[in-house]
Formats: sequence, structure tokens, C-alpha cells
Amino acid sequence: ALYGTLVPMMLVPLAPIILDIVAPMNVSYPKHLMFQQIEFLFDFEPYLIPLIIHGYLGTIAYMTIIIAIDTMLMIYITHACAKFVII
Repeated sequence: ALYGTLVPMMLVPLAPIILDIVAPMNVSYPKHLMFQQIEFLFDFEPYLIPLIIHGYLGTIAYMTIIIAIDTMLMIYITHACAKFVII
């Protein structure tokens, strides 16, 4: 379920690229990354695809860590409750 919430956020950077292919216009669509707070010291347009892939991998890794921590917390709570039932 949590990975499903990533899909809309991860499709935002690909929207201009897809729109350029599907509905080309005389002007190009502005290209954005997932996180707009980052300021690069270089023009990110030539490196857009590697930066998008890097953002995707980092976001998926972060969400995997969060899911693993939450799962371990649920297992700890279940274990503690089972011990109290035994006592």
C-alpha cells in the first residue's frame, strides 16, 4: 500500500517527457525533479534522466527502510502482547 502512494509522486518528473512524446507542442514543457528544494551547481537538463533514476532509487530505498522499521515494531508489540497473555 505504501509503495502505491509513491506512484503519483514518481510520475510527476516523467509527465513533461511523456507529454512531449504524446502531444508535442512548439514549446517544450518545463522539466522538474521530484524534490524542488535541491539547487544544483550545474544545469540539470542534460542529466535529467540519471537524476530522476537516482531520486527514484533513493525514494524506494527510504520507503523500504520505513516499512521494515514499522514491521519490526509490529512484531515487537505482538511478541510483548503474547508474553503478557502467557503470564
